[in-house]
Amino acid sequence: MHIVTACIRVANGYSFDEVLSDLKQLEKETQTEDGCLYFYLYPSNKENGEFILWEKWESKEALNSHFQHPHTKKVMEKGMTEIVRAYETTL
Repeated sequence: MHIVTACIRVANGYSFDEVLSDLKQLEKETQTEDGCLYFYLYPSNKENGEFILWEKWESKEALNSHFQHPHTKKVMEKGMTEIVRAYETTL
C-alpha cells in the first residue's frame, strides 16, 4: 500500500474556484482508476488558496500509473497548482 498526503496551492494566474472545479473532476475520475483505494481533495484554506490531498494506492506502481491517465495529465499540464509539501510512505 502506498499513501500520499499533500498540501497544494493555487498557482498565480488561477482562481481558487477554477482550480477547485478542475480538482474535483480529477478526484472523481481518479477514484475509478485501478489501484486507487481512495483519493480525496479538501479545500483547506481558501484565503491562502490551499488544498489537502489524501491518497491511498495499492502500490507505488498504481500511483505512477495515475500520472499516465489523460485526466491527470490534463490537470498537470495546466500548471494551476504548486506543491507546498508532500509526504509519501509505503506500508
